[in-house]
Amino acid sequence: MLAKQQRDEMSLLEARVRKEREQMDFARNSIQALEASERSMVQLCDFLDNGLANVKNMQSSLVDLTSSVDVTGLQNAPIDIQSRQIFDQVAIAQQAQMTQTFILIDEHRIKVSQNLRVLRETLALQRLQVHGSKGSLNALEKQRQIVEDFIHEIYKQQSPQRRIPSEIWQRIFRSTVNGIYYDVFHDQSHRSFPFMALTLAHVCQLWRDIVFAQPELWTCTPYASRSNSFYEFIFKRCSGLPVTLLRLRITELARTEPTGLPLVLRHLFFIKKSSSKHSESSQTIYLDSNRAGQLTLRQTLQLRAPELHIRNVNIRFEENSSADHIKKLTFDTTGELSFDISPFLYPHLEELRILSRYIDIKKPELTEIKMHQLAKLTITTSHVRLAEVIDAPKLDSLTVLGRGMDAIPIIPQYEQIKALSDLLAPCTELILEGWTEPIGSRGSSANEVRYFSDKLCLSLLQSHPGIKRVVFRRTHVDATRLVRAICSESGLPAPKLEGITFDRCTGVTQADCDGLSRVLKVHVYL
Repeated sequence: MLAKQQRDEMSLLEARVRKEREQMDFARNSIQALEASERSMVQLCDFLDNGLANVKNMQSSLVDLTSSVDVTGLQNAPIDIQSRQIFDQVAIAQQAQMTQTFILIDEHRIKVSQNLRVLRETLALQRLQVHGSKGSLNALEKQRQIVEDFIHEIYKQQSPQRRIPSEIWQRIFRSTVNGIYYDVFHDQSHRSFPFMALTLAHVCQLWRDIVFAQPELWTCTPYASRSNSFYEFIFKRCSGLPVTLLRLRITELARTEPTGLPLVLRHLFFIKKSSSKHSESSQTIYLDSNRAGQLTLRQTLQLRAPELHIRNVNIRFEENSSADHIKKLTFDTTGELSFDISPFLYPHLEELRILSRYIDIKKPELTEIKMHQLAKLTITTSHVRLAEVIDAPKLDSLTVLGRGMDAIPIIPQYEQIKALSDLLAPCTELILEGWTEPIGSRGSSANEVRYFSDKLCLSLLQSHPGIKRVVFRRTHVDATRLVRAICSESGLPAPKLEGITFDRCTGVTQADCDGLSRVLKVHVYL
């Protein structure tokens, strides 16, 4: 914008310079014409002066001649009176003619002298105007040089690119695609989502080249094709990177399309056939029949996917099915689709997410399940049995879902807090997600008071001072209570607590963040 303004100013200066030069050239031409006229008038004045001198000489000669004739006539012989009269008349006529000529020449000389004086005055004015034009032109030239230098400095600071660089497009595409898939993963929206990589590749050749040069843009794709050629294309584009196959929006299919479990089974066949030619063990599979269905464990595990996300599907356990390749497992069901999860708690799992309170361990005789590789766990406060039996010495991050995720049917009792506390022992990160404002905050009786997310957090921190990070995500927080508990001298003993994050939370004010930031690192995401 600044460079454009300077270019416009430069154009105006150049126009003024051209105008000044035209005026100066016109004045110079006028001066040349006036100088030529001056020379002509000077010559004319000289000619008239010579003419006057000649007339005067002729008058003198005529007088001398008349005098000479009179003397000669008196000395030699008498002259005829008639001839004398004729001679006198001729002499008088010639003298009168010479006098008239002298007067005319003198008047003309006076006029020429006046014109010459006016011409010289005009010439002086023109020369003065030329001098002023030269001064204005020099000032404009200096101003133009200043503007040129300034424009040059601006261009030195600008990028030589005349279009948006490919690196910027790559960042934009990556941010857009990641944002859409984050909403699909975490918000559990049933709205349709575009296959962004394919959409961007159809805009123009430049975008197509950029998208094809970014394999990570193709790693998240819906399984919605009728043949395995689509999956072969996707796996080829991903260049060996891990692939995430998203759940299909069955509600938007035509009535002639298969739905539910038959659709899932059909696409499992396509995916397995295509992935066998590429990176067989590099997919994240989202199983979603959009209504309660049932798969055998062997059907599920045949894809060899290290991450499995099960939604609205019952998995029938089979004793002889090997699941050593699965590293991340997610169970996410709606309604009251319930089953015992204990057969799926493999010791080699690194991440386990259970998003429904109806999925838990149903066997009362089970006392301990060793999961020595488990590093991340997501449960609700209703998963008492699960928290009691899991032994995870490498657990680093524990996420507790609140009743905003349909997870808390009753008040958390002492047993639930104790179970979570035992599970939290090796953790350094505590995440509380989906806690809405409790009923008890609006004046209900003591028996109806439910736990705030911050109250549960403080209860767990009090028994586990080794926690370094606390994250509140999409939840209601009484931050004033946190400030009083953490920042006061007689407050919570948490020597290793380094930071608190508020991610899209309510109940947090600027004053609360300022108070906490005195002793902790505080991050806020709106």
